[in-house]
Amino acid sequence: MSITPPSFSYLKGSKPRIYVLEVRDRHKPDGDPIAWLLVEREEKHERNENGELLSAAITFYYVLIEEQKTPQEGGSFSGSYVFTRHTDSKKVSVTNTAIQNGGVFVDPEELRGHRVGTYLQNEVIKWLQQWPDAEVHPIKLEKETNNLERDRRNAFWESFGFEFDYYDDGKRTGRSRPTSPKKLKNRDDSWKKNIKELCFIDHLKELRHENTRQKRAITELERLNKNLMEHVNSMRNKPRWAAFGLVRRGLKDRLRKIFFCVIAILVALGIITWLKNLASSFFKYKSVFLLGYPQILWITT
Repeated sequence: MSITPPSFSYLKGSKPRIYVLEVRDRHKPDGDPIAWLLVEREEKHERNENGELLSAAITFYYVLIEEQKTPQEGGSFSGSYVFTRHTDSKKVSVTNTAIQNGGVFVDPEELRGHRVGTYLQNEVIKWLQQWPDAEVHPIKLEKETNNLERDRRNAFWESFGFEFDYYDDGKRTGRSRPTSPKKLKNRDDSWKKNIKELCFIDHLKELRHENTRQKRAITELERLNKNLMEHVNSMRNKPRWAAFGLVRRGLKDRLRKIFFCVIAILVALGIITWLKNLASSFFKYKSVFLLGYPQILWITT
């Protein structure tokens, strides 16, 4: 049995064995990435003495690249092919490395719903389409009590072209109808909306470049902070010159404030003077009543 050797770059248009997936929110495909996944594709082939392929299997392992996660979270998606000589039959499984029932799910849970499962399952199905007329091992749907998960599961498989005979009206259990790899759908148009494949080496180069940029930014901030502290210490040692510098730099603002203060004071004085004159005029003449007749008395002030 042979195993595909490791590779990290795209050679002759082929996909590397180890690469990175950059995942964005499916509802915000233009936003910042929400996760990076390290993916490793492993293929195994078994041949007879004549070189005829008897079986093959593929597994896509993935782990979440997250500093805080210990141990790293991830999972795998698998598929397989088997050729039986005496019956001349070819069979494939879309969920297992053997022709038997398997299951698919995405971990960690926060990645679900962002087409990660669609991407990985699509890669398995595209690989199985090397044998277009093979018989696909049926998918058996186990009972699912959660309505949301049931609908998501059914829609997932139906989106790849599978048709089911459901055993109940709620579509909680069922079995896929006979089909072949050539009848299954390619979902590249779906996952490309928010997932991007990155060359592992290019991704490391980008990380190193970003790390270097951050170090330069930190060095520049440290330099500016040092200069600022030296300037503060210099001002402390020369308070008169520091005060003169502050006055000179803020002279225009201070003159402007003084001008408006003077105007305000003059206006206030004018108002006070006007009120004083008005009060004087009011008390200069006073009307009183004597014997029912109004008399004007002169008030000497």
